[in-house]
Amino acid sequence: VETEVVRVKIGPTGLISRSETAKALGLRPKTLCEWAAKGLGPRPIKIGGRVFYAWSAVLAFISCESD
Repeated sequence: VETEVVRVKIGPTGLISRSETAKALGLRPKTLCEWAAKGLGPRPIKIGGRVFYAWSAVLAFISCESD
């Protein structure tokens, strides 16, 4: 199994932006937007008009995808 290291910025609250989440998942931000509309992927959190994801939820999603 080949592993790639991806560096992302995680805020002090454990939240990560949509663009950083997309980078971590190897997707485009627009894909995450489309997934959210369909109820797929990690659950987005809206704060002040911006979309974030809990880093723990992103890791859980990655873990489920690799099974």
